[in-house]
Amino acid sequence: MLIGELAARTGTTTRALRFYEERGLLVSGRTSAGYRTFEEDAVRRVRNIRELLWLGFTLDDVLAFLPYLDHEVPEVFPYEPRCVTGYARVGPPRVAELNRRIAALTELRDRLLTRMPWLTDDVPCSRTRAERGSRGGAMDGHIGTMADIRTEAVADIRAEGVADIRTEVVPGNRAEKVPLRYRSAAG
Repeated sequence: MLIGELAARTGTTTRALRFYEERGLLVSGRTSAGYRTFEEDAVRRVRNIRELLWLGFTLDDVLAFLPYLDHEVPEVFPYEPRCVTGYARVGPPRVAELNRRIAALTELRDRLLTRMPWLTDDVPCSRTRAERGSRGGAMDGHIGTMADIRTEAVADIRAEGVADIRTEVVPGNRAEKVPLRYRSAAG
């Protein structure tokens, strides 16, 4: 298959595939015209690469998983003495880096909430009609929470003609309806 078909089947870009090939994670052949061609098993390999990247590994880390890339990636990677030069070598530093990031983000969130405690969902908020705009409605005089205000904001966005509101799942949060594209309902 050509690179465009592989990209479409794996949900990635041709640029990413060329980069994976450059890094030694993918192998391609060439047509007589010089186009890259890939075997069917490249689909699984690219999906496995993307899964490992999604788990937080870097491309350099993914090289340690080469023996697994052409097979189903196991749910749990077993620890074996022979794997200390492979994935067991890259796992601990990656977890340590994620722990550092989590600690830094938690500290940042806590500092922000200290200065703006009304940002949490459970803290009551009171907004006047002027603060909400001229729409008014059921929230008039209501003391609600930030969750109520977000719900009202989605209703306002819909009323303004934004047709494409979808659920976006943000890691660590519940799914929320947010505008992903600002496109009017008319066009």
